Amino acid sequence: MEENMMTPAMPEEMCSCDRETFERVWRRVMPDGNNSPIQIDPPADEQARDMRRTQQDVESMPEMGLALPRREEMRPGHDVMCLGHGSKQYGDLLKEMIDGETEDMRTYQMLSRKAGGNGSKVLGAIAADERRHAKRLGTAYFLITGDRYQSPNMNGTRPPMDLMTGLREQFIQEQRGAAAYQGAAQESGDPCLRQLYQEIAREEQAHARMIRSLLEQM
Repeated sequence: MEENMMTPAMPEEMCSCDRETFERVWRRVMPDGNNSPIQIDPPADEQARDMRRTQQDVESMPEMGLALPRREEMRPGHDVMCLGHGSKQYGDLLKEMIDGETEDMRTYQMLSRKAGGNGSKVLGAIAADERRHAKRLGTAYFLITGDRYQSPNMNGTRPPMDLMTGLREQFIQEQRGAAAYQGAAQESGDPCLRQLYQEIAREEQAHARMIRSLLEQM
């Protein structure tokens, strides 16, 4: 039976649609596609298209949350590894940031209990953001150092405050925090830390606007 089986001849030139049809039929006849005696290389124009798609995928990676180094950063002797050992110098700053975000989270949780109603929801949402900031910074610290850092319990370190005073202080704190993150982003040589700082800075600025809007409604 095998001696009578004819291997289908392939013309020297075949368009993409004919090649796909042949491969689909061959897989149906021979389920083990690796045994096909015919190996079809894609035409040069398709290879070029595939290379362009690969390049576009790489260039779009920052939009998916991965910051890639710029070309000018990719020079010999310059460590541009994302959250690598070369960023260990930023460890102490990251711990300070984690402590600050954790303290802000607890402050907003306290203010949320005082506010009630819509104000409670707004402040609760900001508290959740600050917790997420601390976790993102903690993840960066772990990837750089290999150590887990947990902010110490700072309950009771800030004096009791009424709602209006607390909101005013946090409004100022959010603006200072945004400026600090922007400054850290400019100083950082780690592309991923730079992107993380910039994202948190924008959210801190948004928090300041939310607090101002909340005060305007009181």
